[in-house]
Amino acid sequence: VYRNGSPKPKDIGDLKGNIVVPAGSTGEDLLKELAKQYPNLKWSTNRDADVEELLKQVADGKIDYTVVQDTVLARTQRYYPELTEGMTLAKNQTVAWAMTKLPDDSLYASIIDFFGQRF
Repeated sequence: VYRNGSPKPKDIGDLKGNIVVPAGSTGEDLLKELAKQYPNLKWSTNRDADVEELLKQVADGKIDYTVVQDTVLARTQRYYPELTEGMTLAKNQTVAWAMTKLPDDSLYASIIDFFGQRF
């Protein structure tokens, strides 16, 4: 993820600037795997910030890039529309939601309202 108005990275070699991901995150795991193919790929981890905080830092121009799942980006773009998807680093990662099965479907309706019809 990068800030709209910055040059769009088209591949790993275009990632110039600071990449920050939460320590122990799937983003960190993904970057470790990519570093095997791209030894010049550098990033830092932050133990004190979660994905949402790092996305805010990208939106505020404090960091250049972070790595998140597209569902997280879609949710966060509602609040920070200047965030933009740079490139897909991994495909076909499964995401699942679990909800209790109740006759009242208000939780399901709220989720649809929050995320929209994208999913």
